[in-house]
Order: sequence, then C-alpha cells, then structure tokens
Amino acid sequence: MKKWLYIIPLLMIIIIWQASHIYHESMSFQKKGEKKAIAFAEENVKGLSSIHDAEYYHGRLAYTVLYGTNDKDEDIIVWVPDSKQGKLITKKASEGWSIEKVKKYVIANQNPLKLIDIRLGAEVMKDNRTNRTETTPLWEVTYLDQEKRYTYYFMKFEDGSFVKRYSLKKDRFEEEI
Repeated sequence: MKKWLYIIPLLMIIIIWQASHIYHESMSFQKKGEKKAIAFAEENVKGLSSIHDAEYYHGRLAYTVLYGTNDKDEDIIVWVPDSKQGKLITKKASEGWSIEKVKKYVIANQNPLKLIDIRLGAEVMKDNRTNRTETTPLWEVTYLDQEKRYTYYFMKFEDGSFVKRYSLKKDRFEEEI
C-alpha cells in the first residue's frame, strides 16, 4: 500500500513533465516559422520598417501573416507563404477591411451565438470567368452558428465579399455556451 503513495505522485510528475515538453516543442516550431517568415519579409518587402505581430494561417497553403509598418509609417500586412508554391503578398491595412469591420459585418449578417476567432489568411482561388488562379488575401471567421455548429466563414480582405462557408455537424463537435 505504501508503494502506491510514492508511485502515483511520481507518475503524475512524469505525465506533467511530458505534456509540458510536448507543448514547448510544438511552440518552438511555430516560433522558428515566425522568425523565418520575418527574415524573409525583411529581405523581400521594400520599405518594411517594423513588424509588431505575427499569426499563422493554414488553408490549402500555409501562411504566416505579419503586421507592421512601412517607411511612411503606414500599417501594412504581409502574407509570407510557408512553401514555394505560395505567393508573397503585401498590402496596406487601409486597402482592406479591418478586424472591427469584419466583426460587425459577421454579427449583423450571420447572427453567431459566439465568435471564436477572426484571422487573416490567403487562399489560392480560381476565377471561373478567366480560368486563372490567383492567391487572394481573406478573413477567416470562426463562430458557433444558431444551430450550435462550428462554422468557418471566409470573406475577401479587400472588399468583404463572400468566398465560402462550411460548418461541422453538431454531433461531430459539441461546446457549452
């Protein structure tokens, strides 16, 4: 019986240690990706003076989205692809919808129960009129809809036009509100 008094705390310490190790390893991978994206942007984006934030987006292609300023002290956004298949994109923040405008639009038009996340990303899209493909910056909004489904809503960064939406069935995802 006394053995268990020593074994159980030891097992708990090992489990916590391993979970912590796995978490730190996965976060260091993301930090390395951010540093690589920042170095790439500093080398390839003319007029980039500072970067103050970074986010990771994974759609068909993975991108690191960098927020910064240029030499004219204007807010800019840089989409850095994680692979050579993607295209480097740089836009002034004023060229597209702000996160506040996206949030207001989604609340007014999609009537979510709960907003979960709003982030920038980019997708390779085909224009059916010209048959050309191009990389389009977009907003990805994640929310719970009225039927408590986990929903992804995509809209173009530049004009807020609808791109696509998909929802996960209730039986595949349940969350308490």
